[in-house]
Amino acid sequence: MTREELAVHQEHRAKAELFALYSVCRRRFLRAADLLGVTRDRLGPITTMGSSDPVDLAPLLAPWTILCRRYRDEAYEPQIDLFVQSATHPAELWGRFIHHHLFPALVRDDEVVRNVLRAVGAVSCRSPSEASHALCLYMIELALPGAPPLWAPEEEVE
Repeated sequence: MTREELAVHQEHRAKAELFALYSVCRRRFLRAADLLGVTRDRLGPITTMGSSDPVDLAPLLAPWTILCRRYRDEAYEPQIDLFVQSATHPAELWGRFIHHHLFPALVRDDEVVRNVLRAVGAVSCRSPSEASHALCLYMIELALPGAPPLWAPEEEVE
C-alpha cells in the first residue's frame, strides 16, 4: 500500500472513525455526569446526539486531516508489505493505531473530550469553531502514541 493509497483509505474511513471518536468522548462525558449524579435531562443535546439524533462530524475533519497526515509522515512504513505477513497491512496497522493507542490516549485528556463534544455541538460553548481549532493545534503538537516525542533524541544515550 502506497502513502497515497493509505491517504485514500483514511479519507474513506473518516466518517466512521470520527463517529467512533465522538462516541468514546460522549460515553466518557455521560459516565462522568452519572458519577456526579447529574440527571440526563440537564445535559442538553449530548443525551440524544449520536443515538437518536445525527451528529455533524464536519468540524472534526480538519483535526482528523492533520492527524492522518502526521501518521503518514511519521509512522507509515511504505516497505512493510515487503517483509511481513498481510496481518500487518498498513490499513490494519492504522486501524489498530487509532482504536488501541490513539483514541484511548485522547479520551484520557479532559480538554480533548470537551473540545470534541463542543466542536460538534453536543455540549454548549461560545464558539464551536474555536473548539475545532483547538483540536487542530492539539493534533499538531501531539506526540503520537508509541512514537518518541518530538523533543526526544534520535538515539538512546547510555
